Parts: sequence; structure tokens; C-alpha cells
Amino acid sequence: PNMARIADTGSGVSQFWRRTDISPPRELRAYHWGEYTSRSPAQAFWILLLPFGVINAAQFMLPEPTTVVRKLLHALAGSCLRVIGLALSCLVFLSLSSVFIDRIGWYAIGHHRGLHYEWLGVLGAGIALLLLWARVLIKQRRNGVSPAPPASVAASASAGRGLQREGFYTGAAHSPDARRLHAAAILAMLAILVSWAAAQAGDAALGRVRAAAIWLLAGVAVVASVSGDPEGGSSVVLPQPVQRVAHWLQQRLLMLVSWAAWLTSLAVLAWCTWATFDVGGLRIPSAETLPGFDDVAKWLLRAALGALAVLLVALVPLAALTRTQPGDALSVSRAFRRYAWGLATFFSAALAVFVGVGFAGAFAVVPAAIPDLFIHRHHVPYPAIMQRVLFAWGWTFVALAVFLGCVVGRYRLTLRKAYRIAGKSAFATSGPLRDPAAERVTLWMFCARLKTLIPRVAVVFGTWGIVLSVAAAAQIEGWGWRRAWLVRLLAGNAGGWVVGWQILGAILLIGIIGVVAYMTVRAFGSTSSRRGLNVVWDVICFWPRSVHPFVPAAYSQFVVAELRQYVSAQLNTPDDAIGEVVLAPHSQGSLIALASLLWLAPDDLARTGLLSYGSQLRQMYPRAFPAYVNVDVVSGVRRSLHDRWLNLYRDTDHIAGPVFTWAHDRSRDEVPPSAVTCPGDGGRLPDRLEAHGRQANGCEWRLLDPMLGPNDAVPDPSSRPSKHSDYWLDSSWDEAVNIVRSRPGEPAAVGPED
Repeated sequence: PNMARIADTGSGVSQFWRRTDISPPRELRAYHWGEYTSRSPAQAFWILLLPFGVINAAQFMLPEPTTVVRKLLHALAGSCLRVIGLALSCLVFLSLSSVFIDRIGWYAIGHHRGLHYEWLGVLGAGIALLLLWARVLIKQRRNGVSPAPPASVAASASAGRGLQREGFYTGAAHSPDARRLHAAAILAMLAILVSWAAAQAGDAALGRVRAAAIWLLAGVAVVASVSGDPEGGSSVVLPQPVQRVAHWLQQRLLMLVSWAAWLTSLAVLAWCTWATFDVGGLRIPSAETLPGFDDVAKWLLRAALGALAVLLVALVPLAALTRTQPGDALSVSRAFRRYAWGLATFFSAALAVFVGVGFAGAFAVVPAAIPDLFIHRHHVPYPAIMQRVLFAWGWTFVALAVFLGCVVGRYRLTLRKAYRIAGKSAFATSGPLRDPAAERVTLWMFCARLKTLIPRVAVVFGTWGIVLSVAAAAQIEGWGWRRAWLVRLLAGNAGGWVVGWQILGAILLIGIIGVVAYMTVRAFGSTSSRRGLNVVWDVICFWPRSVHPFVPAAYSQFVVAELRQYVSAQLNTPDDAIGEVVLAPHSQGSLIALASLLWLAPDDLARTGLLSYGSQLRQMYPRAFPAYVNVDVVSGVRRSLHDRWLNLYRDTDHIAGPVFTWAHDRSRDEVPPSAVTCPGDGGRLPDRLEAHGRQANGCEWRLLDPMLGPNDAVPDPSSRPSKHSDYWLDSSWDEAVNIVRSRPGEPAAVGPED
């Protein structure tokens, strides 16, 4: 009720707001950008695109190459990611084909003998129409906006690197060439599935269709792998002559090839659909599942596993050559070290394949598994490759149970230290707590520290997916070591208990489908539910489309420019009404603010302060995306602000943490406790106990949670934690704002972000 919109960015999505109950000269303004990922009810279906988003983000996890060898390895890794992305696109539509073409067209209508063969063509064409829905789901009506200030300022910036490269924000946001290539591959795959049975039975026309579609699919895969980065979002810096040639090839040749592939695939699928009406009395051998389905699935499995193998070969030397992290001190390198020894791209790609296979298997298997498990009607067969998917997810069911058991066991051990953890760390001024409060605080802090396990979980389950996939491939391809006991155990050929494992897998996949359906329905009808569901896209959609065209558009191509332009405009009004600005970004907003400050003019930076809270600028981004956010970038922005940057965090925050200090846990028994800080801050500094129970160390404050009451009263034991929210309600907030101002003691314009 006390907010008024003061400016529209022109996008119709983000807005600037002002508090009307605060009188000048101090003003409180807000930049609302959250609707980029949660505005439309259709965005509730974005959860189905999660594997595509992960594989696209994996491209930006690659380290920055600086030599010819590193750039070649970087390009090879990008090619592998594009092949994996193409395989995932085909895999999704293969699962739809399993339901509509196999179950309905071949088994139900055709009585698994190819009767009414024309229905296969009609259903295949119907599935192809879903590409139009996918395009609407991710449609973007505008190109990216450059955040560059006037030319004189832009020229002084270290252009061409990371978030300071203009092409990161102004690439071809629509990704037309890659989208046409993926569509062509999907249409060719559908033509192969529809034509396979008749071609195998001797139909000449559909035999030619199948051959043409196979060659087209192979050609599209080759073109996609060598297309480079047509969107321009993740390209590395190349010499000008090479850059001009690559730009011409992508703007001219690739466009022609993608159009030709797409039009050819349309013609092939139309030809295939038409030819199915002429099958007539062709005698097609009976088969429980659609002939050719397992063959196509094997091709996709080979493509994905082969690309993952080559990706690993490229990443190991690339990670070794770029292992030196920004900063001189060893402690800094450890605090900002890359996830998975620099192999985060590989494990993210493996996880995307694992999740993509799970999603595809769920949509393909569940329609047949539900009657088998619960209705007990006649058995509906499904392809052999899908049976192996069920078995693999049965193993995953067991692995998840073991993992949860380990987490619970670890919590029980942590609970024994409740008084020491809760008494010394969270309530340093309140003395001992009663048992219920101690247990509650311990639980909050334990859950908050589980975020450190996320990279390890990704590595474990990514590796687990690769092991299961390789074991299945060994059985499918007939490799010599397929008879090894461990391979037979993991692949599902070791005994009668395999059926039980498949039932566990079916139960898990049914659960996944149920959860996804429930969350999607809730998000479709509720903006708040959609905002909660799509918070993962706040991370993924910051990165432009590069590897996969079917990911939602990157909001960074708009919000960074909008925030920089607005701050600059406020600081340069004709009457100089606003003398200074304090940016107060929360969570993902801290990354947006960091990117915007990289493009702000030096004169504007001199009148700008930054108060971040709930930030992941050290916990996640430097470790997952070292080419874009690292200690040099963070320290550089802090220096450009003349050290007017203060970060707030809590021990109970399950998403964020400290930015400039670390290794607090190792100093718990020190009096006073201390922490390691960034270079230039003095190395290891002692924590200072200050007002309102906060612990300060350099430009970092650790706040209590639950917050102290009025007059610093100890909170009630039943108080609920604020965790990742409501930092501005803490008693230390006003002091923090005053510290980061360029003119302490005078009113300022404070601008929080959501």
C-alpha cells in the first residue's frame, strides 16, 4: 500500500518502485525484476526444461582460456555440450513417441502388427506440433540490451572478459539457428520411428524415407557440434581476423544450413506421413514394442555417452592448465576454489543427462507402470531400453535412501554439540539455552550448512548416472566385459530380483511425476507458488542461451543494463537532487548489482555504496563460474567503490553466506574467534562482538538469528528463524546503511533489489 511505481523499464516486465511514506531527502526505491522468471502462468511448465537449463549453464562453468591450446580445448568442450544438448532434445520427444506412437499407435490401434499404419504417421506429425508450444513457452520478443555507458567509459573498461564483455548481453537472444537445428533433428527422429517398421518389412517408399531421415539426423548432429557459439553469449576472445571469419560463417553459412535442415526435415516428415497411408496390405511382423525404438534410443545413448567421454578428455587438461586461481594467497585459492577440481562442467553435463533420462523415462514408463503396479490389468509392454531406465532408477531409489540415512545420522551427531554450537555461535550474548531452543537452532544451522554438500551430491549422482549408463551400454552393445558380475549387477542381468528393482524405479519415477505435476498445477494458478518453484531459474536464466535453444531467455541481457542506466540517471540529474545511492541487493540481486557496477562510470561509483545480504558471491558463483565471477572481480568492484561495500549474512541462511571472510568454523575455540579475509584486509582477523549481538570482521557482519528483540532482549525460545529473508528488519540495518554511504551522516537514496 505504501509503494508507487515511478518508472517503467520499457520491457513491460521489470519496474522501479518508491516508498511513499518516506519523506525527502532520503528515499527508498526498489527494482523488481522477479517477473522475468515468474510472470506468466505458462512459466510454471519451465520445470520440464530443467535438464536443458543445466546443460546450458554448464557451458559457462568452463574456465576462461587464454592460450591457443586452452581455447581449442574450450571449443572442443563446447562442441561436446552441444551434442549432449541435441541428444537431450531428441530424448524428450522420444519419450513422447513412446507414449503416443508406440503405446497408442503401434500397440493399441495397430495391435502390435502395424494395422492402421497411417495412425503412426498422424501421431508422429501431432508430436511435431509440440515444437510450436515449446517455442511459445520460451519466446523472447526483444534482443539483449548493452549495459555499456558512453564510449569513453566503455573504452576504459577491461572489455572482452566475463561480465564486462558486451557480447554477453547483446548476443542473438532468439537463438534461431540452433533452434532450427534442434527442430530438424527432432523431426528427422520422428520420421525414423514412424517409417522403421514398414521399411523393415520391405516398403520401398518408407525405406527411402528412413534412409534420408537417418542421414539428415547425422548431418544435423555434425553441424550442431561445429557451429561454435552462434548466440555469442559464451564466446572467448579471438583475434580480429578469426573473429570476422567466424562471425561471417555463423551469420551467413550457418543460417543457410539451419534453414535448409529445417525445411528438409519438414519435407521428410510430411513425405513419411503421406507414405504411411499407402502401406495397405503390407505384412509387418508382430512385435510387442515399436520396431526401431530401441535402436534410436541406443543412438542417443551412444551420442550422449560419447560426448561425455570426449568432454572429460578435453576438461582434464583444461582444468589442469587453469588450476591457478585468482589471488596470491593459498587460503584465497581454497576459499574460491572451483567445484569438482575444475570439472564442474563435466559433472553438470552428466547430471543433466541423468535427470533428462529420468524425466524422459518417467513420462514414457509411468503410463504403463501405473496399471502394472496398481490396477493389475493385462501387462502393457514397454521397450527394453526403458526397462533398463527403470532398473537404473531402482538403484537411484536405494542410493537416495542411503544418502538420506547418512544425513539423518550426521544430524544426530551434530545434535550432541547443540549447546556449544548454539550457545557460542548463534547466541554469543545470551548464555545457555534450554534444550528445545538448542535443538531448534542446531537444526537450522545444520540445514543451512547442507548447502555445502550440493556440489558433492551433484558429483556423486553425476558419477552414479555415468556408471549405470556405461553398464547398460555394455550390455546393449555386447562389449566383452559385459559378463563381469558387477556390470551384470548394475545393468540388471544378475538375477530375478531385477523385477523388484524395476518396481522401485517405477515407484520413484511415479513419485517424480506426481511431485512435478503437483508443483506445476500450483504454480500455474498462484504467482507466489510460481515464484518459489522458479527460483532455480533465477540462477540458470542469468546465463544466455549458448548450448541449448530451448531454455528460457536470459534476464541478465536486460536487468543489468536497466539497473546501471537507472542508477546513472539518478546520480546525474540536472539539479543534482540525489547526491549518492546505496544499492542493497539480496541473494541473486547481488550478482545483478555486481555486473551493473562493472559498467558504471568512475564518477558514479564514487557516489555509490553497496550493502549486500544473503549473497552467494563467494559460496557459489566463483566456484561454479570462475570465468565470470572470481576474487579479482569481487575485489575490483570493492576497490572501485572505495571499500564502501558491507555484506550481511547469517549462520542459518540455507542459500547464502559470507563473501569476504571464511574459515570461521576452524576458529571456534579461539578467544576471540577469527576468520581468514581477502588479501589487503590483513590476513586472519579476529571477530569483534558489536551492538545487537552481531559479529563483525572487516567488511562483513554476521547477524543473529532469531534476531534480538527491542533493547536487545533475548528472543523467545519459540521464535522462528528468518534464515534467508528479512535482513532489513535486523536492528543493525540502519547502521549498515550509514557505513556504506559516501557521505556518512547525510540522507541517501537506498535501493533494495529483490
